[in-house]
Amino acid sequence: MALPADAGMRFGTQVNPDHQLTVWDGVGDPAVYMGSISQDGQSLAFSEVDLHIPVAGSRSVMWVCVSASDDTPPGLTSVEFTVGDRISPSTSIEVL
Repeated sequence: MALPADAGMRFGTQVNPDHQLTVWDGVGDPAVYMGSISQDGQSLAFSEVDLHIPVAGSRSVMWVCVSASDDTPPGLTSVEFTVGDRISPSTSIEVL
C-alpha cells in the first residue's frame, strides 16, 4: 500500500507510527497484520494476509491509519492498496 506522492502524509501519527493493516472477516471480526515500511516511509508491505474473500467477485474491507502533516495540501486524496497486480484506491480522505 502506498501514500500519495509528495503529500506530506505518514502511516500512523507523528508520535505514534502505525504499520498495521486491519482486515474485517466475513462476520465482522478484525484481523491485524503488521507491515514493513519502505525506506522512504511512503509504502507498507504485508505478507500472508487473509482478505476473507469467500467467492470470486466478493469484496474485502480493510484499513490503515494515516495522518497529514502541516505541509499536506488540503483537499481530497487517497492511499493505494495493491494486491498482486491489482491496484485500488482507498475511499476518499479529506485533509482539512
